[in-house]
Amino acid sequence: MRIRFLLFASFFLVTAVPIALFGLWPGSKALQNEIEIVAERNLLLAKGIASSLTHYAEDVTAIFALMTDNAIAGNQIGGLEPFASNLDFKSICVVDPKTGAVTEFFAGTKSACPSSLSIEEIALYIKEAGNDRSGFSPVRLGKDGPEILLSRFASGKLVVATIGTGYFLKVAEDVSFGERGHATIVDRNGKVLAHPVKAWHQEVRDLSALEPVRQIAQRRNGVTNFYSPALQEEMISAHAPVPATGWGVLIPQPMEELVARAESVDRFIFNTIAIGFFVAAILGWVLSGYLTRPVLAVRAAALKMATGDLSSRVEKMSAITPRELRDLGKSFDLMAESIRIDVAHRKSAENALRASEEKFRRVFEHGSLGMTILGPDLRFLMANNRACEVLGYGAREMAGLSLSDILSADDVAQFAELSDKIAADDETISQFETRLIRNDRSLFSAHITASVIKDKDWKASLGLLMIEDITEREALNEKLRYAQKMEAIGQLTGGVAHDFNNLLAVILGHTEILEERAGKLPEPLGRSLSAIRRAANRGAILTERLMIFSRRRKPDAAEIEVNHHTYEIFQSLKPLLGEAIHLSYQVCDEPCWVRVDLTQLGEVLLTLALNAKQAMPEGGQLKVSVSTLNLSERSRASQFGLSMGDYAVIAVSDTGMGMDDRVLEHATEPFFTTKNVGEGSGLGLSMAYGFAIQSGGVLRLSSRPEQGAEVALFLPLLIDHTDGEAVGLEEHVFHDHKAKSA
Repeated sequence: MRIRFLLFASFFLVTAVPIALFGLWPGSKALQNEIEIVAERNLLLAKGIASSLTHYAEDVTAIFALMTDNAIAGNQIGGLEPFASNLDFKSICVVDPKTGAVTEFFAGTKSACPSSLSIEEIALYIKEAGNDRSGFSPVRLGKDGPEILLSRFASGKLVVATIGTGYFLKVAEDVSFGERGHATIVDRNGKVLAHPVKAWHQEVRDLSALEPVRQIAQRRNGVTNFYSPALQEEMISAHAPVPATGWGVLIPQPMEELVARAESVDRFIFNTIAIGFFVAAILGWVLSGYLTRPVLAVRAAALKMATGDLSSRVEKMSAITPRELRDLGKSFDLMAESIRIDVAHRKSAENALRASEEKFRRVFEHGSLGMTILGPDLRFLMANNRACEVLGYGAREMAGLSLSDILSADDVAQFAELSDKIAADDETISQFETRLIRNDRSLFSAHITASVIKDKDWKASLGLLMIEDITEREALNEKLRYAQKMEAIGQLTGGVAHDFNNLLAVILGHTEILEERAGKLPEPLGRSLSAIRRAANRGAILTERLMIFSRRRKPDAAEIEVNHHTYEIFQSLKPLLGEAIHLSYQVCDEPCWVRVDLTQLGEVLLTLALNAKQAMPEGGQLKVSVSTLNLSERSRASQFGLSMGDYAVIAVSDTGMGMDDRVLEHATEPFFTTKNVGEGSGLGLSMAYGFAIQSGGVLRLSSRPEQGAEVALFLPLLIDHTDGEAVGLEEHVFHDHKAKSA
């Protein structure tokens, strides 16, 4: 597929899809929107007309009461008749409540008075009117058409006013919208007071079966769909009641008009989308051609270069070409020039490569570390001078040896998977500490780093072994272990000596007081006091020597990197733990600097290691890890009993016998121990706890019986410290010996 068509399709889709989506969405809502608009508008109109009819009823009732009171009192009411006429009063007369005949005439046209009223009508009017109250009757057919009666008991007389429906017709005629939208007014029984179909108005058509009219009878506002017998189609009507009289207002409109308007909106949207598609197609075609012309120019130049014409360059592009494409042409020209230069300088580069290989060979042969290269079968292919010196072999002798020839039988398993790594091109660096056999069959400790490399032709993988003699380092570690042991003993001795010295001071003080009074005591008691004083003095001398041995002082805090120092400390503890314990060490990815007393840290870690060893008499797993913890939330920091901030976490866990909840609760208390008498003082974990608290951190214990234990030291991190580098280790495995069976 040509790139221009691909770009054209992309541009068209990017523009056409949003146009279609934003166009079709309002189109799908067109009819619903029309219904919502009409419903809101018509309901507002119905409520407005209902409010107008409420005021009309109040005005009619007020005029009727005023005229009735004046007429009964014998006053002239001619001045009120114009107001009554405007409100469509036809007549006001007095009706005999027993016969229904008119007995008196007050105003209007006498012929408009009801000729006679039935006993049922009179009873209804009496019930609705009451004393000094007015009540409207349902609409009825009178002599001159539809009318309603307004009745009132005043001074013992039943006064009845005849009111026409002209006002209702006028209000309804003023409402017209759309093609056939109109207003209809009904009385409390659902009969027509005003309707655009005159026949319905003249015959007082009963509309009580319609749903909107039933809603009005229940005094409800709202919008309802129904079928109109007058227009013979579906209608949507807003309706509102007139609470004071029971009248109701309907504002119906044919659904067909709403559908027609919605279809008009759909047609407009469709035309807009079609125009948008057309414009998107034109713009996509123009832009695709505009962008592909420079690319085609670069393609033509590349084809020329492929045929061997290294002088081929891209034609100069116009100023209106996008800068990125112009940069593409320039980059191609630079690449072509670079290729030409590279071809010209290839031989000199090859010479430089040979010189570099010679330099590497010298570094390999004369390096300070022993380096050897192994084949896939783990036989030595090459060995430098230092490797030959360490192992006691000559270069030719080394070439005939296998790796198993210099390994003790117990350590062969550590290197069994090295052959698989070479075959799989696994370039992971592995580190081992083992004992190797020299040519004279003597053993020495060595640190080995193993990795996989390629030969110069990249045809096969080889193994690179770097051998370091660490015999002297182990001797230094032994000295360090002795110093740490003496330091731990000194700490314990100093605490005991300090307390014992206080006791001796009390004994000597009281002995001197008693000796001052020795003359008053019998001679045997005097000799006993002298013996006590001499023994106390000897104890004081012994205590003073113990204090000197313990070197009691304040912590000598310094900034240290936890990864490095923890690793070094546990390196020195390997012989102490023994081969039955598998020790692993996990460092943090970044340097972790803290401010603590390094000596005290060593004592704590020594104590933890010894506790772990005693918890695993038959061997097990001992894991040491260094990590960081961010306690930026106060609630989380309070769970650890720490302030908010960043902390380095040194965790030491074992798979020993563990502790139950009772022991765990008292584990950090001074002199608490579960060991036999003479096997421990119970100060180890309490010293570790005090060290953590003194360093601004905390110590946390977790354990379950037969599931091992974990001790975690939380020490505040020095965030701003930038000196030093992280130890380049991910995991060191010090011993890989299985625990001896019970």
